[in-house]
Amino acid sequence: KAAKVKHTPLEKQGCSACHLPHVSAAGEHLLAKAVPELCLGCHKASAPTFVKKHVGYPVATRRCTDCHDPHGGKTKGLLTSDTVAALCSECHEKTLEGLAFVHGPAAIGQCTACHQPHASEHPALLKAADRELCIECHTEILDRTAERKHVHPPVEGSCLSCHKPHGAANKMMLSATVPGLCLDCNDTIAERLE
Repeated sequence: KAAKVKHTPLEKQGCSACHLPHVSAAGEHLLAKAVPELCLGCHKASAPTFVKKHVGYPVATRRCTDCHDPHGGKTKGLLTSDTVAALCSECHEKTLEGLAFVHGPAAIGQCTACHQPHASEHPALLKAADRELCIECHTEILDRTAERKHVHPPVEGSCLSCHKPHGAANKMMLSATVPGLCLDCNDTIAERLE
């Protein structure tokens, strides 16, 4: 089956762009050099577009072919799977398992709506700090709290104080049911209710 998107060196130069015809000291498939060195011959790790796409991912020590097909694929980026979600789930298959309520982007396989695929300055490969990232879509939180004198401290801090990022057993993706969730942080009230 022909690839929808072909790797440019293959398309322009043929097999010899990456492979030697008879023998190779680089290992399998008669490659001219081992991966990732072969890939980095064209894809300069210091180029601004490459850096932006790979955000500090240690490309020089990884196998590009774990995620990218060197010949071609169905999508830009030459992914080894049909979709980003399918590729992510090869390693993160249990992320959504057993969740009654699933975050919209996760439910439709849009992992890259929140996560960088290669590396990030933020935990869990997030594109931004959790609250900053959440309010990119959930602007109503800013609207509801902008003019208020008193705002619940977790709302100004980390959304993950109360919510699970991919989904949860509870509505609104709360990490626990109310009032238990509230009492986890308000222990003096919890003591009075016992």
